Amino acid sequence: VGAGPSGLATALTLLRNGVPVQIIEKNVEHRRGQRGAAMMPRSLEIYDFLEVPEMRLQGSPATPIRTYDKGGINPLQTMPMFEHQEVTPGTPYVDCLFLGQEFIEKNLRNHLAKLSCTIELGTELQYLQQFEDYVEVELTRTCDGKVTMEKISALWVIGADGARGVSVSCEQRLTTRANSVQTSAEVFGLVQILSRSHSACRAFYMFYSQILLHHQPIRPYSGPPNIRMTKNFRKGRVFLVGGTVHSPTGGQGLNSAIQDAINLGWKLALVINGDSKETLLDTFSEERVPVISQMLRLTTESLNGTINADRTRTATSFTRTPKSARPTPSPLNLWHGLMLGINYRGSRGVIDDWPIDKGELGSDPYGYLSTGSLHAGDRAPDSRGLISYPDHNQHTLFGIFRSYHHTVLIFIPQESKAESVVCALSGYPKHLVRVVVIHPQPGTGSVEGADLQLEDKEGHTLTNYGVSRDDSLRIAVVRPDGVVGDLVKTEESMKHYFDFVFQ
Repeated sequence: VGAGPSGLATALTLLRNGVPVQIIEKNVEHRRGQRGAAMMPRSLEIYDFLEVPEMRLQGSPATPIRTYDKGGINPLQTMPMFEHQEVTPGTPYVDCLFLGQEFIEKNLRNHLAKLSCTIELGTELQYLQQFEDYVEVELTRTCDGKVTMEKISALWVIGADGARGVSVSCEQRLTTRANSVQTSAEVFGLVQILSRSHSACRAFYMFYSQILLHHQPIRPYSGPPNIRMTKNFRKGRVFLVGGTVHSPTGGQGLNSAIQDAINLGWKLALVINGDSKETLLDTFSEERVPVISQMLRLTTESLNGTINADRTRTATSFTRTPKSARPTPSPLNLWHGLMLGINYRGSRGVIDDWPIDKGELGSDPYGYLSTGSLHAGDRAPDSRGLISYPDHNQHTLFGIFRSYHHTVLIFIPQESKAESVVCALSGYPKHLVRVVVIHPQPGTGSVEGADLQLEDKEGHTLTNYGVSRDDSLRIAVVRPDGVVGDLVKTEESMKHYFDFVFQ
């Protein structure tokens, strides 16, 4: 329900996994305007897993920020919107790119069309009722000014129609939890400039209660910021993705929605295809609710700081604080904003043989990024300089990870142990598990039954996954959403993870 980015990305994930979908959108034509233009590095990674490279190729770098004196004529300071970070073997995308929501949705629709899926425009959800094995849905269809009613049955319903959408109101037990912003200021409309040139698409937020905008917004809005979320994202056969939170700072909303989409999509596909039981779906809310709650806290602090800045001291109200003088942690620090530290540590859907301090477990679902401290539930790092046997082609891990299969990375000093792990994996659906053996050095032999064998020529993979050359065996299972689901030392622990997923 809803053909915004979250609905389209969920549909694409399901279709990539062989699940047919029906997408309805109440608007009679596709959305125009450039709301939600920021694509954080984590989203760029997920678009890679979904095989939508156009997002990265079409995205534009963030424009600089310039401050002016109180009269708005003389420039005071020009600075980058985001401080540039150096690319590393584990993080190929470290800068935010901008692409208007209109183009993001168009790219997703194009890929859906390649899979023979189109959007049913002018079709609105009116009511739904759940039964044990299906959901009865009442729709209205608008065509040439005529409105008709229709009832259909669906196995599952995914509400991607926003916090004010019918999906939320139909399932009232998905109650709303509000976070109020203590300020007398109002946010005056989001000005959206329509342009076919990506670089010309800009969105401007004005947080001055005394300034009026002289442009007519496409989606007019005036009032106190509305920041809220539901307590859970599932009731029975109805799920909610994206749009359940509203915060006008930080550029986190649309990016969070994309993460909702891929987290739910691969799990629901396994259940629909008969490869897993419905208990796997409980991990969707368990993993995503803490992340969204933390995102709301961080972006609300950032919004308060923006609104409450001293406008009488314009010269310094937007000056970036030097790194040495910033609080630790800051309300929305760099790695938080880029979403590279988001994690599901402690989830029932992950297994870790390396202990985590109980004080850290689940304490910061937005997390911090640091080499050598990888745990199950973390974002799976990329790696480059991998050479395949026997064809000697170059690979990256992000070129291997996909939204429709798990990737098992086996780090081995001895071929015999790897062959035992590969043999154990033969009991699981082969099309859903891709086995990759990582050799620490050349000449360590071949492992029969592996889908791909790679030499870690530059050692980046060992470093990023915390592998010591003295380790007898380490296994990292990367889920279809690019999250480490299993980081273990033994074949038995690996089997415990897959026995949970493929129940």
